[in-house]
Amino acid sequence: MVGYSIFERSRWNKSEWTYYFDNGSILEFIGLDSGDIGKGFRRDAVYFNELNKGGITLESYMQFASRSRLVFADFNPDRRFFIHDEIIPDEDTDFLVLTYSDNEYLPEGEKKEILKYLEKGFYNTKLEGESLFEESNIKQKYWANKWRVYGLGLVGHLDGVIFTDWYVIPRIPPEAKYVSSGLDFGFSSHPAALVDKYIYNGKTIYDLVIYRAGLHNSDIARIIKSSDFTRRVFADEAEPKSISEISRFGVNIFKAPKGRDSINYGIDLLQEETFYVTASSKDLIFELENYTWEIKRDGTADLKPVKAHDHAIDAIRYDKMATHRRYSGEYAFR
Repeated sequence: MVGYSIFERSRWNKSEWTYYFDNGSILEFIGLDSGDIGKGFRRDAVYFNELNKGGITLESYMQFASRSRLVFADFNPDRRFFIHDEIIPDEDTDFLVLTYSDNEYLPEGEKKEILKYLEKGFYNTKLEGESLFEESNIKQKYWANKWRVYGLGLVGHLDGVIFTDWYVIPRIPPEAKYVSSGLDFGFSSHPAALVDKYIYNGKTIYDLVIYRAGLHNSDIARIIKSSDFTRRVFADEAEPKSISEISRFGVNIFKAPKGRDSINYGIDLLQEETFYVTASSKDLIFELENYTWEIKRDGTADLKPVKAHDHAIDAIRYDKMATHRRYSGEYAFR
């Protein structure tokens, strides 16, 4: 407004972060730092800036959107979040992708930096579409992800994300062989998660079977036994009572060894190979896209994962540690 010479300081209430126009319109700035801050407010239009930053939740978004005639939002697609699954698919939503090439005011230096992502990330930069992101064409995943987000405006992975060497496949190939399953217990505030592991052409495939809160051990056992094959399940050894209860329903369930620094050890094992996830495993995909290292004050990543988005990941970690050669002996099968 200052740049267009339309700002009048007398109309600006700094304490209320509100600007009053001649025609009675009001422009108000609000920080979404409280879950119920939007209740009761009704507006002609609301604009969310950087919707995926600052802790804005689906609940706080809906508090404003449900009371507004028009809703606008912008965001960098660093990762998938609620806008992709809950808002964009709606029939009354318009979605527009804008990139650096659409910004005529972008400084030339910034444009050159973004173009470097393409050169650093891929061997053949002339390929288009998904062909560009074929595993064999990626020179370095970090820069390839940068180009995906800032060059093409596509959904990418968070900086500092722990798992990057994985891919989504449509379904489990008929020739794939079931190997084992991992189980992470949960109940009220956290979901229980069960993930099946398959092997196909030497590659590991994970398929999410359970991701639900409020399940009793009898419910978990019933779901495990409902398939047309017999599962071999590895679960958190810190839950011996639950393991014992589920085994009484005839489930082949064993304790997965944890030991000292088991989280990082399990992460290391999973990072040793490329793995694949079925497209139907949406909650596992979400966790993999959002499971990050903690960030130190100096901005560098700590070797400690953020304790969030880890229920299905814990399940595949238990399975990996139990079936790894170091733990494949008698202990894992007691």
